[in-house]
Amino acid sequence: MINEEARRIDRIINDLVTSINTDISPIIQPGRPEGGYFGVPRMVFCYIDFLGLLYSGWSGNKKKNGDKDDFATPQKAKIFIKKVLSHIDKLYEKHGDLLYDMYRHGTVHIYSPKKMVSRTDPNKTIEWLLYKGDREQWDYYENKAVKFQHLEIIKWEEDRFMLPVSIVVLYRDLLESIDLYRTMIYKDKSGDLARNLLAVADGLDQHFDSTSHKFWY
Repeated sequence: MINEEARRIDRIINDLVTSINTDISPIIQPGRPEGGYFGVPRMVFCYIDFLGLLYSGWSGNKKKNGDKDDFATPQKAKIFIKKVLSHIDKLYEKHGDLLYDMYRHGTVHIYSPKKMVSRTDPNKTIEWLLYKGDREQWDYYENKAVKFQHLEIIKWEEDRFMLPVSIVVLYRDLLESIDLYRTMIYKDKSGDLARNLLAVADGLDQHFDSTSHKFWY
């Protein structure tokens, strides 16, 4: 990797980290029990959408097989979760798809995380459970003392399960995953990760700048 490419990669990643810190940190409101429960996952997973795009890249309008290569997709986001975030906590690999479907699609499209129904047993449900705190901690939920572990599914009742997510841990893991991703880029002997990121940056510059849009007034 030439020095100019490395500087460009660092600039893109540094800008992303600055944006995350200024966007997400203020709404966590550490020290207060309220605030940030829907806003943090909503923003974290939108950033993961972009990171998934950087990680997997963009080949232009067409893939080699002729199919359209969409710019950012849930599939690319889930790849980032499983390939990068899983190095921070293996539960991201185990429950990454469920996490994304519940906490990204729900908060973005219908205000709150989704309640999911089992594909094999319609009587079984898994619900969202958001908390502020450490990766593991004791807390109260529905008047019960319970040990929460970030992303570890809890069997609450016979056919009722919970997927706990700490918004504090989610935010910290996002930042740590970006540091890890940067390291992975520089250690990648194939150069694919660097090429993918730069291809996306070029695509944004060339195809999605303000001059390419038609405005309606």
